[in-house]
Formats: sequence, structure tokens, C-alpha cells
Amino acid sequence: MIASVAVGLGLWCSGAVLDLTTAGPGPAIRVAMLPPWWALAAGVVMLAAVLGGLKHRDLPLRTLACSVVFTLPYLPWLPDVFPVLRSLAGPGRGIVWLVIAGLVVWSTQRPRVASHKISTRASAAAVFLASLLVIGVAASRLAGTALFPGGDEPHYLVITQSLLKDHDLKIENNHIHEDYAPYFHMPLQPHYLTRGIDHEIYSVHPIGLPVLVAPVFAIAGYPGVVAFLVLLSAAVAALVWWRAFDLTRSYGAASFGWAATCLTAPFLFNSFAVYPEIAAAACVMVAFPWRSDARSGTWLARGLALAALPWLSSKYAAMAVVLVAIALWHARGRARALLLVLFPFGISLAGWIWFFYAVWGVASPAAPYGGESNMRPGTLLAGGPGLWLDQEYGLLAYAPVLLLVFPGLIGMWRAPQEGAKTSEERRLATQLGLVFGALLATVGSFHIWWGGSASPGRPVIAVLPLLGLPVAWQFHDAAAHRPRRAGQLVLLFGSLGISLALLFAEQGLLLANDRSGSARLLDWLSIGGELPKIFPSFIADPPVIAMGRASLWIAAAAGAAWAIRRQSRSSADRAALGSMAVTLSAVLLASAILSIVFGGIARPRPEGTMRSSSAMLDSFDASRRPIGVAYDPLRRIDSREIPPRFRLVAPSDRSTQAQPSSLLWNTRFALPAGTYRIDLQRSPSAPGQPPAGSLALTIGRGGVPLNTWPLDQASLNHVVVELPIDLDFVGFRLNPESAASSFEELHLTPLQIIDASRRPQPLVQAASFGDMVVFFHDRNAFPESAGFWTKGSASATLSIRPPREARGVTLRMHGGPVRHHARLHSGGWDHDVYLEPGMPQDVAVPRPEGSSVILLRIDATSGFVPASVDRTSTDQRFLGCWVEIVDGR
Repeated sequence: MIASVAVGLGLWCSGAVLDLTTAGPGPAIRVAMLPPWWALAAGVVMLAAVLGGLKHRDLPLRTLACSVVFTLPYLPWLPDVFPVLRSLAGPGRGIVWLVIAGLVVWSTQRPRVASHKISTRASAAAVFLASLLVIGVAASRLAGTALFPGGDEPHYLVITQSLLKDHDLKIENNHIHEDYAPYFHMPLQPHYLTRGIDHEIYSVHPIGLPVLVAPVFAIAGYPGVVAFLVLLSAAVAALVWWRAFDLTRSYGAASFGWAATCLTAPFLFNSFAVYPEIAAAACVMVAFPWRSDARSGTWLARGLALAALPWLSSKYAAMAVVLVAIALWHARGRARALLLVLFPFGISLAGWIWFFYAVWGVASPAAPYGGESNMRPGTLLAGGPGLWLDQEYGLLAYAPVLLLVFPGLIGMWRAPQEGAKTSEERRLATQLGLVFGALLATVGSFHIWWGGSASPGRPVIAVLPLLGLPVAWQFHDAAAHRPRRAGQLVLLFGSLGISLALLFAEQGLLLANDRSGSARLLDWLSIGGELPKIFPSFIADPPVIAMGRASLWIAAAAGAAWAIRRQSRSSADRAALGSMAVTLSAVLLASAILSIVFGGIARPRPEGTMRSSSAMLDSFDASRRPIGVAYDPLRRIDSREIPPRFRLVAPSDRSTQAQPSSLLWNTRFALPAGTYRIDLQRSPSAPGQPPAGSLALTIGRGGVPLNTWPLDQASLNHVVVELPIDLDFVGFRLNPESAASSFEELHLTPLQIIDASRRPQPLVQAASFGDMVVFFHDRNAFPESAGFWTKGSASATLSIRPPREARGVTLRMHGGPVRHHARLHSGGWDHDVYLEPGMPQDVAVPRPEGSSVILLRIDATSGFVPASVDRTSTDQRFLGCWVEIVDGR
């Protein structure tokens, strides 16, 4: 019964919404909208019936009880003392549910004796296919979007095109001719700092990857390159599993190490990016000498892999030297092995140095940068720890399971020795530390150590797969201690949940950090912006401050590990509960200390803080969440009383960064359908009467005007506007723009919000035709200046906002040069239109009673291609019918 109540409460609270109001004077307070009480009672009864019908010995009841954590954000005072708890009411609760579900599955497992030996090759093949599936899904979702290719990716592809098209590395003509247009849709300037000795432009980016992918690009272009990198990444992942199994002789430990390094965000979101990292990771996995008794073919493969590393990037040169030294140590006493390593590497190194001399006239890897090094030893103070701990670009922020690398390396180094002989584990730990340290020291000293506009952890991805070995070793070492295993699984499932959030939430934009010192992921997980303030930023803060914050988290992690180790070797169910309790306690303690020492957790945001949207307003639905709760003091309120408690603010000191259209103070809002009050606050220093002019409310990136008001005090004091649909891009425009100096803030107060379950479809684009605005809800319409075409043999859904006094609108339709049959649907109204070539028809569409808009669907049953019926046309669109809005009736 306790488990049923805990799970029922957790599910009930997961259907609730929590936010901070910002409209009243003084500090903001929490408000919540909860589902009806009967939903809680029904859920508990159903769960009790289901759990009661199962065998209690097989149920991880304590693990299920962990779901009670979702009630914590809704308690009266605790989330005000520990604001980090509010995150359990945000989108992060999905990650916590995944952790609990994973622990439940693990707790129900029973030791099994394998009836037959599983082939290692078959297991590695299965890992390859699983990696191929996961990485392929990520690539298919994000490649070809606004994120990928991005950063330096198109520059590598331009070098590839120069090799294929011009058979050289001179890229100026490729940029002039916009050869990148098929895969990159913005102007692209060449990346160079100094011209070659022939006065031509050569890219600063290394040529190794372009040479490698050139055959694939020649056949299949950018998609082919992505597919090649996906295959290569899956092969690297299979090698990780194979090497981890070879170290631990445990299928479970090898699978854990593989999942921790290859399925978490740093590797996953770099696996299909057109950067040298994945190719370098493959070279490192091949070049790292696992055994000294390898065959000649293996030594040759190691030598060739080492030879390729400097060509992939200059930053790999130091790591390559360390790998060569390790290989020579393993090959000592074997002349052939020494030759197979040194000869390819020596020839490649000489050719690499000569390449810089031949192109730039300087035999130095710094030649593309004008002979100046971008590495500074002082930068390592921020870059070294930042690549691990920074909230925007650090490995641990996106894959906490990689914390196990450090105890894994320590445990391997402390492994029992056989007499005076150094153990293989100690030797391997030492060599792994040297390889990773060489790369970290190099990239951490670079002036943009975070890797520029790229996914988190990119600079160290080349050695990340190797770190799967100490992770697997640590998991294997904890086999006999269930609390340790449970704690490790908490880290793994949490890391996988972060990967899923980055992949599926916000169209992948959580990956697009902007070096602001505030990670988009943490902003998204927060309610009130509490998380970015308590995690370190080695970009925004001085290294001492950032390291101080990081040290507290390191101490919290060490304390949690100690507490988990102190737990008795109990059942898996008790171990899961204990690990969750210890993890939560460590987070709360660390956040509280950070609040005291660094002021990391601010009080709830005061009225007047910049805020352009609200998660509670976006999901507002009083019919589904009828119970409203206000805190400070705690009281129940009607859910419909909550929206007016919010205030969205556009301050005059907003950033001046350019926007797609000229907006007042460069502020845009994301607003759900509803009614809003607009208050344009006069500046105290503004003289006399308001200036002449107007204020326009615009929607969409094109800035389509929805309403316009004159700039006089009477009309701008509590102006009310109705938004019929959800709008992701709402802005304001002053005419003239110079009038903005007379005002200091614009306030938007929601008076009434339409329930989410009753709102029209989201907006895709908008257009204005005279005094009427049309909202298009899909991409099956093509707006033009006088009207719009529908897509042929498709349904176009749109909303028309006629004048307030009109009972409907009149549409003038024609089907172009062909006969056409169209069906119109609006609520309970249906109409068939038969259009003859060149003969328009007028159709009267009524407005539904009590509605401010007409939601209309136009079904085109056929269509035509203009270029096929008119030889002078180059229009290849498949068009249905033409629609003009003649007037409102």
C-alpha cells in the first residue's frame, strides 16, 4: 500500500505544473496547478490492485517508493529552502522517472546461469548493430537541420569539394561560387588567417578528414558523409565493448562501459558531426597497443593509425607521440614490430611538416595561423577542468556516469601485483592516463578550449572511447556490492535520460550553447533559473570561482560514494532506495552550501525580471488541472485565477543583438492563445506628452502586424488584445523607432488563457491581406501578396481572423488552368467547390458563434505543376487552388 501511494502520488504530481509568479510586488512566489483529487484516488486504488495481485517477493517496493520524490516541489516550504527541488516539477522529472524505471528493472533481476557460452564476436556484432541504430536515429533527427552541419563542419566539406572539383586545396573559388549551398543555406566566408606562398586562400582546417571522406562525398554528398561517420562511430563503439570485455571478462561490465561512453551525449552528438574527432577516435582505438604479442598485420595497422593522427588535426600530434612511445614500449625486443610502427609514422610526420612548408612557406603546424600559436599555458587553468566540469561544454554535465572514470583508473592502478611484476591493470591505467593527459593538455591550452560552435566535449572525443575501460572495470569491481552497483546505475540511467532529452526536446536546440555561462539544458530543466547558478562555468567565471563551485560538487560526489560504500550488502531493492536517497541528499547539501558560499541559488526572481514565456501558461488547462495552489502563504485558489499573477516584461535595457525583424528592445515573446493586457511604461525622464506614432503587435519572424495602437497615454494604458492561437514569435514595433527613448518597459499580463486542450493547431506562418490576418497551421499553403495557393492533393489548415463585426469572410477561389474540386470544412460547416479553368468562384464562409477566428480546412483533390502547363514558367511546385480573401461579411 505504501508503494501504491508513493507511485500514485508521483504520477499525480507528474501531471501537475509548477511555476513562479512575477506580477505582484516583492519576491515571486510559487503557484501550482494540480489534477483533480479523484485522479489521485483512482490511481492509488488501481496500483494497489495491480501490485497486490503480484508476488511480493518479486516486487521492488522500496524502489517504487522512490517516486515519492515528485511530491517534494509541491510541499509548502522545502522548495523555498532548497530551490533545486523545483526542477523535479519541470521536464527533468522525465529523466528521474527513467532512473527509477531502470532501477526497478535491475532490482527484479535474478542471477542466471548461462546455458551456453555466448560468442564474443557475436556480442560485438550485436553491439555494433545497436550502436548503428542509436547513432543512426540521432543523425536522422538532427543532421540536415539548423544545427548540423554547423560551426566548422561546412568548412571541412568545402575542402572536400575543392579536392573533388578543382583537385586542389584552394578554397576561395568554392566560396565565391557557393558550392556549399546544397548542405548549408547561409553565406559562408572562408576560414583563413594568412594566404599561402602562391597568394591563394587555404583553409586553416586540417585536410585529413576531407581526404578521408572525399570518395563518399563524391557519391552521396553530405548525407553520404554522415552515413559514413555513423558507420565509423558504430565500429568504434564495438571496439570499446570488445576491449572492455577483454579487460573484465564480463559481458555486463563491457556493456556498461560501452553504454557509458558511446550512448551518452558527448560521443552520441559528435558521432555524426563532420569533424575529425570520430576518425581520430577510430585511429586511437586501433593504435593503442592492447597486447605485446600481436601479429605483424596488427602492428602495421597501429603504425598507419598513428601516421594518420597528425593529418586529422595538429592537436593530436602530442597524443600521437605518447601513443608511439607506448607502442615502442610494447614492441621492445621485436625489430619488425618497431619498424612497422616507426616507418609509417616517421614518413607521415615528415610529410606533414613538409605540407606546411609547401603551402605557407613555414615548416610549422602554426603556419595556417600566421605563425602564431593559439595555445597559452595559462588557458589550461580554465580549459583543463572546464572540459570536464563546465556546465555548457564539460563532459560530466552531460554524462555524469563518466565520474566513474576516476575511481576506475585509481582502482586499476591499485590492482594486486604479482610479486615485483607490475599488474596489467596498473600498466593500462598509467598508459590511459598518459594518452588522455596529452590530449587534455593540448586542447585545454587552446584559446577556444571548448571547441567553438560544437557539441559538448568535442575536443576530447578522440580519447573518450578509451575511458570506457576504467568505467567497465569499476562496474565489474562492484559486482559483489549492490549499493555501489545501484549508485553506478543511477549515474548511467541519468546520463541516458539526458541524451534522450537533448535528442527529442526543443528540436535539438538544447545542444546549441552560446558561451553565455548558462547551459541551455540547465535553463530548460529549471523552474526559476536555479540550476545554471549552482553549476560551474569556466567561461563566464574566473577559474578560481569556477573551480570553487566545482570543488563543492566533487566533494559532494565523493561523499555520496563514501556513503554508498558504507551501506551493507543488502538486497537490490534496498540498495536502489539507498542510492537514490544518498544522491538526493548530496545534491541538496551541495546546492545549499553553494547558496551560502557563492550565492549560487538566488531567491525567486523579483517582479521586473526579463521573462518572455512561461511553462505554466504554455500548458495551462484548468479543465485537466482544476486545483490551484498558491504558496507564501499556502492556500488553494481557482486555477483560472493563476494567469493574471504573471507578468511578462520587455525592458529597455534588453540586448541589442540583431533580430529577424526590427522589434522593440529586441524582445520577442512566446504566448499561448488567450487575452492579454499591454502596459507600455513611460520613462520617468521622458518630457511632456507621449510622442506621436504607433505601437504595433507583430507575429512571426516576418513581423506580420496583428494590431496597431496610437502612442497616446489613454490608449496605451491597459490595452487588451486577444490572441486566437499559440504564437511562438510575438514582438512589438514602435513607429517611429526613436519613440522608444520615451519608454522604459513593456508589460504583458495574461488575463485569460485558453485551455491547451481547446486551442487551435500551432502556427507555422502568418500573412496579412488587407485588414485580415491568416494563420497557417501547416506547410500545405504558399502565401503570396494577394492570396495563397494550397498544395495539390493535400489539406491546408488555416485560421482567418475577420473584423470583429463580420459574420464571416468571402473567399475567391480558382483552380488555375485545370479543373479542380476542393472541399472546405469549418466546424460543422462543409462545402464543395467545383472550379473550371480560368473561372473564379466566391465562397461565403461563416464565423462560428462565439469565436473570434474561423478555423478552416481546404482539401485539394488534385493539382498541377505550373512549369508543366506553361513553358515560360520555372515553378515546380505542385499547386491545388488559389484563394483570395475578398472581404469580411
